[in-house]
Amino acid sequence: MSLALTDVSLLLGRELEHVDKGYIEIEDGKIRSTAAGSYKGSGKKMDANGFIVIPGFINAHTHIADSIGKDIAAGQRLDARVHPVFGVKKKILQKSLPEHLRAFIRNSAISMMKKE
Repeated sequence: MSLALTDVSLLLGRELEHVDKGYIEIEDGKIRSTAAGSYKGSGKKMDANGFIVIPGFINAHTHIADSIGKDIAAGQRLDARVHPVFGVKKKILQKSLPEHLRAFIRNSAISMMKKE
């Protein structure tokens, strides 16, 4: 069974086109469809008039590889730690073997999943 948020304002597509009245159909916790206009499906409807739905504007990249030396320059100036030319971070990442980086990335990801 699906749930449709109806009469909702949306920003749709790569161009973020504003749609004043549209719908979002959700099935099994995932967005199944979005469109301008009225919902014609058979799912349960929920009036979302007055709400706007936009993409999650989140820069989701991480610096997880930095975990190989995360505390190595603690207490030093910011540029000494992360400057792209002479910072400690650059030196550690350049000199680290790929298998070591993979191991630190994996361990950090496991730690984050466990919320340690």
